[in-house]
Amino acid sequence: MSTEKDIDFVLRTVEERDIRFVRLWFTDVLGTLKSFAISPEELEEAFEEGIGFDGSSIDGFARLEESDMLAFPDAETFQLLPWRPTESGVARVFCNICTPSREPFAGDPRGCLERVFERAALDHLGGDGARCDRAAAAEGLKFDVFDPVVLDLQVHLHDVAALGVADLAD
Repeated sequence: MSTEKDIDFVLRTVEERDIRFVRLWFTDVLGTLKSFAISPEELEEAFEEGIGFDGSSIDGFARLEESDMLAFPDAETFQLLPWRPTESGVARVFCNICTPSREPFAGDPRGCLERVFERAALDHLGGDGARCDRAAAAEGLKFDVFDPVVLDLQVHLHDVAALGVADLAD
């Protein structure tokens, strides 16, 4: 959660560095990065009120009738984009996604991870009965290995030809 000190630092940096616009970053439920830009003048309001956007345009976010979402920037994630010019530069900040009632949106991957960490801190104790202070998460790849399937290619091609599909069996 952003503190007043973090928010003040971001607002001061944007002004001092003459930032042209700030990109608000978040991910969809598949982990694909999404973003939209706001002007520096909108940033203070974004921290307080959030910035509205159409959640139905984001894969897995909301049905059309539930499409309004709010993006709340997390000042701790603020960073100047180094590949952009230093004059009239660009910054980015990751956002927490909420519903219009300011409840965390259940489909926001950042919010899901935060809830997992909160639950881990409450539910898991160390082996000596001490409370667990830290949790870590990482992505993982999964794949399945199946026994090779041997196909009789000749029979398959004859079956296709019997259906009247070109002369593949020849």
